[in-house]
Amino acid sequence: MRRKDREVTEKKDLLEIVENCVVCRLGLTVDNWPYIVPLNYGYTWGVNEPLRLYFHCAGKGQKLDMIMKNNLACFEMDGKHQLLTAKSACGHSFVYTSIIGWGKVAILTKDEEKRQALQKIMEHQAGPGAYTFGEEELAQVTVLCLETLEISGKKSS
Repeated sequence: MRRKDREVTEKKDLLEIVENCVVCRLGLTVDNWPYIVPLNYGYTWGVNEPLRLYFHCAGKGQKLDMIMKNNLACFEMDGKHQLLTAKSACGHSFVYTSIIGWGKVAILTKDEEKRQALQKIMEHQAGPGAYTFGEEELAQVTVLCLETLEISGKKSS
């Protein structure tokens, strides 16, 4: 990272960024064509475990077609945006936090895995609660898990 003064390295600080964002941009590529899609997400990040991001989608589409061909992915999320104005245009600045990373996407197929991932998505997006997912709902939804291999955080205040 070029700006070491803005680098975020502590897990608790990286986790705060993940907790405070609500949209994750998932980057995929096939045949040298990039594709970025914004998604709501949930996550787990246990002790001595990688950050795992969970997404849901329909059972067909470009995203799934690309993942089937190449499951390597990157992601980006950002938040706490605030414009800092100045008298001159070049004096303006921006407050933000961001995190990017790389990993591998898996399509979850077992109902219990899907249920747990959907629970994490709902908790992150809607708050704590005991959410239920019926058999028909589980059969209709596709659930993805991005297991991160590398993460980088940055903030400007």
